[in-house]
Amino acid sequence: MSNFTNLTRMRIQLALRNKMFFFFSVIFPLGMFFVYSGIFAKGDPRVVSYFLGPVIALNVMGSFWGLSATLVTFREQGILRRFHVTPVSATDMLGSSLLANYALTLPTVFVELALARLVFHVPNLGNLPSLAVLVTVGTVLLIQIFSLACWALLTFFVAAQLFRWEPEAKIPRNAKLWAAATALPFLLLGIWENGNGQILNQAQSAYHSLDQRPSSSSPEVK
Repeated sequence: MSNFTNLTRMRIQLALRNKMFFFFSVIFPLGMFFVYSGIFAKGDPRVVSYFLGPVIALNVMGSFWGLSATLVTFREQGILRRFHVTPVSATDMLGSSLLANYALTLPTVFVELALARLVFHVPNLGNLPSLAVLVTVGTVLLIQIFSLACWALLTFFVAAQLFRWEPEAKIPRNAKLWAAATALPFLLLGIWENGNGQILNQAQSAYHSLDQRPSSSSPEVK
């Protein structure tokens, strides 16, 4: 366990030195925050609060794009080769990378929430501990949680199979087939949503509700 903790701490230090990770984890999400809040929402606090969900989702996804790019950069620079000569497996490297990425993503999320309150005057940010859990699991609909859990387990297994310590190492054919199989949960969820339309209807209803302004007070009797 101590080796995993040390590896995670080292991954955090290496990530902070990587310009690509810094871009995807800090610059990109904050840029998207101001684009959505200042341009799409036009600074309206109610609309900004609606767009916070997609913005935070983009933040989480962007940080993991940076994670993938960082691992590829480490492999090309020979950094992974140094880890390979130590008692570190591909599973250890991927697990510590995910944990380090999570630890580096949460601060950016809370910076965005602070900017939403201070700059765009969003009145209610909700329950912040619940938001941290939301960022962790990705969503609060039951079928989506199940799909994400299946996808997370499958892709972690496939990532361990596809992991290469050396730039010239060949990817096994079976690993490529497993990689293609990771699209199956999304395909099934897309087919279900296409026939059901529940998620789309909920999103449309929430967006249209922004046009419904609070009823004005009754006119004074003259």
